[in-house]
Amino acid sequence: MKGRRRFSRRVAASFVPFLLTLLLTACGGGGGGGNAAGTGPPVITLSATPTPVAAGSDASLSWSTARATACEAAGGWTGSRPVSGSELVGPIRSESRFELTCTGAGGSRTASLLLTVTAPPSGISGRILLGNTTQVDSDTNDPQSTQIPNNSRAEAQVLPNPVVLGGYVALAGRGPEGAIQPDGDPVDYYRAFLTSGQVIELVIATDDPRANDLDLYLEDEDGNVVEASLGFDRVERITVPASGTYYVAVEVYSFSSGGAATYRLSIGSNLPNAAGGKNGLRLSEDFVPGDLLVRLHDPGATAVGGRASVLVTSDAAGLEQRHGLTRSAGAPGREFLYRLGKSGKAARQGRATLQSVVAADQAGPQRRFASEEQRRKFETLMALKAVSADAGVRWAEPNWRLRSTLVPNDVRYPQQRWHYERIQLPAAWDINQGSADVVVAVVDTGVRTGHPDLAPNLIAGMDFVRGANAGDGDGIDDNPEDPGVSGPGGSLTFHGTHVAGTVASRGNNFIGGTGVSWNTRIMPVRVLGTDGSGTLADILQGIRYAAGLPNDSETLPVIPADIINLSLGSLRSCTAAESEVISAVRAAGVIVVASAGNDATNLPAAPASCPGVVSVAAISSAGSRAFYSNFGSWVRVAAPGGDGADRDGDGLPDAILSSHASGQAGGNIVDTYDYLIGTSMAAPHVSGVFALMKAITPSLGPELLDNLLAAGLLTQDIGPPGPDDLGVGLIDAFRAVTVDTLAPPPPLPVLGVVPRSLNFGDVGTEAEVLVRNVGSGSLTITEVLQEVPWLTVEPLQVGDTGLGSYGLEVNRTGLAPGTYSSFVDFVSTAGTERVQILMQVSSNPIVARGGRQYVLLVDPATGEVVRDQAPTIQGPATSFSLTNVPPGNYVLVVGSDMNNDGFICEDGEACGAYPVYGEPASVQPGSGALDFETAFRTYGALTGGSAGGVPAPTPRAWRVRPD
Repeated sequence: MKGRRRFSRRVAASFVPFLLTLLLTACGGGGGGGNAAGTGPPVITLSATPTPVAAGSDASLSWSTARATACEAAGGWTGSRPVSGSELVGPIRSESRFELTCTGAGGSRTASLLLTVTAPPSGISGRILLGNTTQVDSDTNDPQSTQIPNNSRAEAQVLPNPVVLGGYVALAGRGPEGAIQPDGDPVDYYRAFLTSGQVIELVIATDDPRANDLDLYLEDEDGNVVEASLGFDRVERITVPASGTYYVAVEVYSFSSGGAATYRLSIGSNLPNAAGGKNGLRLSEDFVPGDLLVRLHDPGATAVGGRASVLVTSDAAGLEQRHGLTRSAGAPGREFLYRLGKSGKAARQGRATLQSVVAADQAGPQRRFASEEQRRKFETLMALKAVSADAGVRWAEPNWRLRSTLVPNDVRYPQQRWHYERIQLPAAWDINQGSADVVVAVVDTGVRTGHPDLAPNLIAGMDFVRGANAGDGDGIDDNPEDPGVSGPGGSLTFHGTHVAGTVASRGNNFIGGTGVSWNTRIMPVRVLGTDGSGTLADILQGIRYAAGLPNDSETLPVIPADIINLSLGSLRSCTAAESEVISAVRAAGVIVVASAGNDATNLPAAPASCPGVVSVAAISSAGSRAFYSNFGSWVRVAAPGGDGADRDGDGLPDAILSSHASGQAGGNIVDTYDYLIGTSMAAPHVSGVFALMKAITPSLGPELLDNLLAAGLLTQDIGPPGPDDLGVGLIDAFRAVTVDTLAPPPPLPVLGVVPRSLNFGDVGTEAEVLVRNVGSGSLTITEVLQEVPWLTVEPLQVGDTGLGSYGLEVNRTGLAPGTYSSFVDFVSTAGTERVQILMQVSSNPIVARGGRQYVLLVDPATGEVVRDQAPTIQGPATSFSLTNVPPGNYVLVVGSDMNNDGFICEDGEACGAYPVYGEPASVQPGSGALDFETAFRTYGALTGGSAGGVPAPTPRAWRVRPD
């Protein structure tokens, strides 16, 4: 939220004055001529800034005289005036003349000027930025978009690799009216060359994945199914078994009661264990073909969980008859083991039982399989789907085979790797994972106190939000729950929850992601209200409380915070009040970290620019300043803040994944995980690293930390040598936890190379790799090895030791169409690190496509769409222009409406907001060129595939204005 000026003060934006020329006339009542040193009438100088003035704005009048003893104003102003001075006049709404008559011993003289009026700026324009891996389904339900069928292998839509794609499928007659609603579009086919180990991920945008069940298939060039993910959850994942050309199919399960859903399909580099997770129903999973474990409801129980509530009985015989099952083991009151016949009769009977749900011709394409075992496993999972939908069934599962195995704990960690590896966190975790004796106060919108990844690390906090935006009506209280920040249309952003998750989500707990410091305690302090803003008075009280200083709550925490994280502020200089409070906090031994802001300027923001604050700028996955991040001499350090690109080619945005929630104001809210970008996301990386340091050195305080930071002992230098606009460089967790606070650390060189994988796709040509000694001591690069002629490696900024930045370039000239892979080895005196390279050659390179999207200018007070435009988003940037905009403050958003329900930015659709998604800021006519990103997003609970979990509600989005 850093960078949204309304967080600390609620003042309307005014027009920026421009210095313009004036029309100045003078006439005398006491004769002409004279000079300042002589006798005669007074000499008058009268000027104004600006002129002409924008209608409804103020102007500043300034005047000076010689030989005058008194002055009188007339025209647009009246009354006596001193013989010199300045005055603000306005608002000026029409052409106005201002006169000043001054008298003296030599007579009188009158000066006048005419202020003309210009119309206020009336346009808002800019560019919609699109990630280079973005694609869109060629036949969505939006009738304004071009429709190109991709419903069979023969019509398969060709995709680049990597890719993030938004799509929509529906059975005939299901979903909103639109382009494909009458006849249906039950399956989308895509064709791409994939490499071994790549991951295909399908995220289904629905609040009920059983009712809108989509399945994911991978077929070889002969049309044989080599893998399928057929679960009931929002996420389906497949790992590519071998390199080759494949067809990827997204299909509506034929008996879905809803039968229509948008989705996000991602294809990217190998993500360790991304295809794992709980209860994955894939053909490659290890279960006994033909076996089902089934537990019936107890007699008289009520069936729930996505099905209609009905009274059921434990009629095992009826279940066997309905689904063609043979009982193999078990008894009433516990699980049964059932067996399907070898002919697949049970699967077909199960499908036939529900055939009345949909027309027979919507049962999907006939599947062929690479082996008999694959066919039997497919039939088993299809039967499982049918049996699970039976009202008498409590649960049904495959008969899993279990073996001794080691499974990494946090299922979402692969999606956090890019930003955690960038700051050398894995190496730091080998040394320390944080301590429960260290407390970080997250002074923000509050924290979702029941979030499973945060609850174990939370301690008592306080709510300091007073006024209309408190949302709870009781002023200061001891409930720091994060209710979400309301956006236009009722959507919610859980900013403080996301920040807290980056600091200290619980690690090694088998769910979600992980924080920087796993075991650190979080003190939630709520200072920002339901509209995302907070007064300086409330924020200062929250800071005081966190540090254990006297405050308006008249209470103190049992254990004061060691570190305070402030992902908030506004574009202005530090105030005396802020400076005084921060000085007192530092005197109490507390470290203060603040985000630098999202205004892309070097102007100072507060409280980040206050003396003694560790101000944090944001970098992208490219290792350079993120496009939105503030910068300048007042910035102390940088950390990952992310953006919407996919530079590492894993099929996922290079944004910051952390704890979040999903829902809308006044409705059901579900704890989830989500991506956000901004300096708000960068600051908690730094707070978490400082918490790791504090766990090792309990005496660490602000002064010692300042010295270590200034000496460059805690960072990687990512720009020119020495301090620059991003401070002393990128925070480095490994260096931070190994620094000797009393003496120089022992030599311990560690070779670090980022990124470790590069996917150029079919259009990219250049990339940069940073090679660093992320440890201590000396390290020298002895050799750089690469094995293919189409790849060149050249040093860009490299010192005598061979460390620095290297440029990698691919040359497709003379190469046949296809996918090429290679590597670059950086060999050093401390070991070798490899960068994996993937590149495609296409006879017709595929440009990024976002499809038809809607740019909306929204009045945040009413939610009304004031102006709109519907461009086709294509390539890296698409221009938009909204004209004749009435004066005022607006929110600027963009998004797709693939299901044609009249709303953009719903679950699974493309969405963006200026300046960054999740943190919209006010814009006014004449704001200049406004560039911001759009990307396909999902909002619901993505916990790695937990079957039977509480579905996450889709947030309400912005309604497209009717034509």
